[in-house]
Amino acid sequence: DDRRRDHLHERVAAVEPVAVAGVERPQTLVGAGAHDRATHVGVPSRIGERTREPGSVEGLSGLAQTYARAGRTQEAKELLLRIVAANPQRHNDLMVAGELMLQTGDYERAIPLLQRAEAAKPSARSELLLAMTYMRLKQPAKARQYLDKAQSRGTSAEVMRAVAAFHRENKEYDQAIAALKQVGGRNPEVLGELAYT
Repeated sequence: DDRRRDHLHERVAAVEPVAVAGVERPQTLVGAGAHDRATHVGVPSRIGERTREPGSVEGLSGLAQTYARAGRTQEAKELLLRIVAANPQRHNDLMVAGELMLQTGDYERAIPLLQRAEAAKPSARSELLLAMTYMRLKQPAKARQYLDKAQSRGTSAEVMRAVAAFHRENKEYDQAIAALKQVGGRNPEVLGELAYT
């Protein structure tokens, strides 16, 4: 039952605090779906100062991702923006912040975050997110530039599934199918996506 599960996770959280600048890990509660209580674990009173302490950034990053999973996207975005302002090279936080901006329709703020993530650590994922953002801004030439860049990284299942997702998002189903067919073998995830598309 939910009360028993919540009680168990609270006990685990009490026993297993992360000794990182006084911030406990909220993911312990998230594992049980206790998002509301997880977002209150170890919230520092002065976030701006805490984000400059290298150890506390991990706890704040986890908290921001917990906010996002709990549907509290505005709080997640605000916290992630504070983290990347104080720690501009945090690739994963830049990616998560950029993706949240994209998902919530804040395309103009998504682009610089995703571009910074791409500059810090180029990847097919950031390039595809940039391509999707530019498509939504009705800038197909820039979208195509990033899509081609992502595809140039190879035909791994991960890259081609992301390319297919881009095409599906834009209702280009023939191109999505062609991208998935480039992945050889009998990968069940790829076959499932192929059937879905």
